[in-house]
Amino acid sequence: MVSATAIALTLVPILCVLLLRGKFHSEDQNPVMRFLQRLYRPALSWALDHRAITLGIATVFLVGAVVLASGIGSEFMPPLNEGDIMFMPIADASISLPQNIEYANGRTRCWKAFPR
Repeated sequence: MVSATAIALTLVPILCVLLLRGKFHSEDQNPVMRFLQRLYRPALSWALDHRAITLGIATVFLVGAVVLASGIGSEFMPPLNEGDIMFMPIADASISLPQNIEYANGRTRCWKAFPR
């Protein structure tokens, strides 16, 4: 992320000067930008007029993101008791089904050989 930011702040402006030639039009002449500004200006004005509500909504989203992010990684791990082993065999995608079944049966025989 730091490298991408450094490149965006240093290299991209230089490349724009070197590679972009011709006549540039103002934002007011671009119909897409005019449409987007008509949507953005009222929303920005409302957000600046109602700062407490805007900050409250942002806080709710931040707290929700933190709550959701705290569970990342745990949904794939079942609860394990002391002494348990989680075994997730992964087979190469290029092997055939009979060969994969043979490997799975070999792993099963190996696990059954251990005392419980």
